Amino acid sequence: MEASGTPRNPRFRGDPARLKVTALPREARPRERLCQVGPEALGTTELLAIVLGTGTRARGVLPLAEHLLSRFGSLQDLSQARPEEIDQVRGVGPAKAAALIAAFELGRRAHGPAPASRYAIRTPEDAARLLLPLMRYLDREHFRAILVNTKHEVMAVAEVAVGTWTARRSIPARSSRKRCGAAPRR
Repeated sequence: MEASGTPRNPRFRGDPARLKVTALPREARPRERLCQVGPEALGTTELLAIVLGTGTRARGVLPLAEHLLSRFGSLQDLSQARPEEIDQVRGVGPAKAAALIAAFELGRRAHGPAPASRYAIRTPEDAARLLLPLMRYLDREHFRAILVNTKHEVMAVAEVAVGTWTARRSIPARSSRKRCGAAPRR
């Protein structure tokens, strides 16, 4: 068994970094394993390899997925990387970087409330349930306003300021009236 959870193929000889998925037995390939045993049974490397789709001539998709995880340190750190940071990894171009960013964003959105429904904010826990999936891994302080109607249903979430207490892009009190659609004070 490899560290990725994939069984070692005794027929494969050569550089492990060049291991192609097609060299693995059919039942050991990540996509086939996902269909047979479910996503819970796959390792992070295998799931990442499925999202990447292909490797390169020099590096198969499984070693490429392992390299990405080791380069960024963890899946959480990889999920917070900018597309241009991921694109700098050899074997990952703009298309694969975009696919990874899209997959991470879909995962974040899956944990939030359904956008088609009118989510009501009645307690601080309701606000946390709405914003936590969107803001959990942000690397800076974000000040956001939840705009609600008279029934406390969310109409929009507006980003008011980004930064830290000592360095902000804007002053929340001045920009919040503008972002909420209110006329400026005279």
